[in-house]
Amino acid sequence: MKSALIVAVALSVNLIAASPGSSGVIDPECMKSLEAASTQARKRIAVYQGELKGIKDVPTAGSAVSICGSALARAEQYYKKGKAGDSICTVGSAYVDGQVLHLFKNATITCRSEITTVLDRLPPDQQAPIAERIRQKEAEAR
Repeated sequence: MKSALIVAVALSVNLIAASPGSSGVIDPECMKSLEAASTQARKRIAVYQGELKGIKDVPTAGSAVSICGSALARAEQYYKKGKAGDSICTVGSAYVDGQVLHLFKNATITCRSEITTVLDRLPPDQQAPIAERIRQKEAEAR
């Protein structure tokens, strides 16, 4: 009986020590890098969402805003969950850190694709000014 209890305690200690958040030491450079990437993604996505919200001529613009928002929400949710659980930018967190970056990149790509699709449905004379505003705002966001 004692040996079973000792084994159970030892196993519990090993599991706790092996958990991603157990180190508690956050790498400041990693956090700085993730913050910069997420901030940049948010800025670009805000540009796309702002322009999409202004396009009233294409009925699918509303759903494009929703799709874009959902992609960003997934990235934000994963980021906040990882940050709250100390599972990003800690020892052994490379996979989770990569997932966070991937989700923000994916959200940016999704939003860019959605606005491109909506713009393609507009006449060329209406596309040009919107595309130019997007280019200017993207340049400002950098």
